[in-house]
Amino acid sequence: MTGRIVRIKGLNQYKDRHGKLRRYHRASGTPIDPTLEGTALAAEVDRLDKLHRKAKSKPGSLGLLIEEYVKRSDHWRNLRPRTRKDYEQVFKYLKSIDALDTKLVEIKRSTVAISRDNARDRRKPKFANSLVTVLKKVFAFGVEYEYMDVNPAESISKALGGEKRPNRPYTSQELVAIIDNAPAQLIGPIYAATLYGLREGDVLTLTKANIRGDNFGNWLQPTTSKRVKPVWLYITPTMAEIINQQPNEKSVQIFVNSRGMPWTPDGFRSSWGKYRDRLEEQGLIDGGGTYHGLRTTVQTILDEHGYADEIKYLVAHAPKDVTEHYTITSKRKKIVIEMVECIEKVINDARGNVVGIRNKNA
Repeated sequence: MTGRIVRIKGLNQYKDRHGKLRRYHRASGTPIDPTLEGTALAAEVDRLDKLHRKAKSKPGSLGLLIEEYVKRSDHWRNLRPRTRKDYEQVFKYLKSIDALDTKLVEIKRSTVAISRDNARDRRKPKFANSLVTVLKKVFAFGVEYEYMDVNPAESISKALGGEKRPNRPYTSQELVAIIDNAPAQLIGPIYAATLYGLREGDVLTLTKANIRGDNFGNWLQPTTSKRVKPVWLYITPTMAEIINQQPNEKSVQIFVNSRGMPWTPDGFRSSWGKYRDRLEEQGLIDGGGTYHGLRTTVQTILDEHGYADEIKYLVAHAPKDVTEHYTITSKRKKIVIEMVECIEKVINDARGNVVGIRNKNA
């Protein structure tokens, strides 16, 4: 009887090309002994069903509140994919420490503070602070829908310490090293961050549709992650050349990886991190640099060259309202062009290739 094909709900089975019977638990993919028969086989499938069945959250528990938050909250619906992934990591952590069955009535400010401290010690302060932020949003939803009377995560102080790299500015010589040694798949995201101070997420989501032209020249007009209003970023000849060299025929995104596909956040961070570490090992840049440090560098350069009040026009801080956006667009475009050319002049000067770009203070 061994090897006979039987029909049991939840059982996936077939004979391979050698005629050998293969059995798996359908829901989990767990292999099942092909010699089991009858009630023994049914019992094994039932055991695996129970083992992998998703447990229902208990009424009045943190787990049930999180489920309701994900189903019904406008805040959750409006989260960016990257931020939503961070929230899911917190939910996964709470499940791993068996916190989801905690009754809401038992959660006090001290409960959240202790959870923060434990997360700081098990993980890092950054994750502990993320835990508090996520709980604060979930509990705010709970208060609004009267699952809770107060938000116990309000006014919880931040966890301190950790090994987070500071977003220090790069020197002009470091900028030259980062730009001139960059592999083809990284030069676009690096130069865009260097020229415009864009954040990583905004650089990777730039599309061909964001490119616009007018009597001033060509522009990138993205809607950034921090504000839902577009900004105007002047495309210099160097930036235009980099864009034109991107192998993005199969992608709507401007900047793509070595396979011509859009960057994933994790894929880009891995490639950038390896490249930065290599530059550090070669002594071309000092330690402690980050990709976001390119944005900090833009702000530092412009502040040093007299654009302290105008930096906001370039580094993705849009006008406060639509009327302001359209009434002073021309003025701001001229200032943006000045600032972008100023940054390129700093880079070219560091190479010893001095070009005649005017400084605002000149």
